[in-house]
Amino acid sequence: MTTSPRSSLREPRSRGAVQGAAVLAFAVLVAGCTFAPPKPWEKGELARPAMQFDADRLDARNQEHVYQSKEAVSGGYGVGGGGCGCN
Repeated sequence: MTTSPRSSLREPRSRGAVQGAAVLAFAVLVAGCTFAPPKPWEKGELARPAMQFDADRLDARNQEHVYQSKEAVSGGYGVGGGGCGCN
């Protein structure tokens, strides 16, 4: 007995079932991406000096000074003067 190729294929699902599955998958993904603020005991870890943007204050101050010297014409950090660094 030979079966026709058409009978061995599954019937396509209805458009509503596919859309429902897509909406359900999207809802699960969105619900899994919610933001939870840090707990009080986790905030101590985030307050470490190494977690700051400018962990090395001397290096940050030096970079700020160089930036001011280069960008003083356009008003870098609110300081006027020329680009020579002698302000």
